[in-house]
Amino acid sequence: MGSMAALRLALGAIGVASLVACAPDSRAQDAGTTPDIPGVKYGPTAFGYSFLGTAVPIAVGASLGTPYSSDAAVGLPILAGFWFGPSAGHFYAGRPKRALIGIGIRAAALAGMLIGTESNHTSDFNVNTLAVVGFLVGVGSMAADICEAPHSVRIHNEELLRGHAALTPTVVGEARAPGLRVDCTF
Repeated sequence: MGSMAALRLALGAIGVASLVACAPDSRAQDAGTTPDIPGVKYGPTAFGYSFLGTAVPIAVGASLGTPYSSDAAVGLPILAGFWFGPSAGHFYAGRPKRALIGIGIRAAALAGMLIGTESNHTSDFNVNTLAVVGFLVGVGSMAADICEAPHSVRIHNEELLRGHAALTPTVVGEARAPGLRVDCTF
């Protein structure tokens, strides 16, 4: 099995495993349980952005892998799916810092994979080990970012609710006169 076929198989297995294990229940945040506040985000949407932002570019790159295609045509979509795709759900959730941390981890993992596979010198440290560790860290970061995207949405929505004011109709006093109640949370 060639290295490209092994990469396709590994990334496909990770994608299926993350879809099955981490996919949020779409019924968990239906219209009845989410307050009608502007800016509320949805966990299944964040998961979809991260999962599809990873899977679609990798699938496109893998499908371009013919004997007559250039390495850039195959590598660029795969690189985009590996590097940026898992962070798409965090960007959707309004947490760019969390998204950039994941991109940075995968950049370091990619550097480790490249150094480990391209190094021609021998030393006490086996550079192939660096490639394997870089691959495992990168794939782990991909899976973690995809699985944690709905959590980023929960954090975003909780921050929205903290600074929320609600005006609700109510009855006041013994005469049960109509009135308004203001609830503020900070």
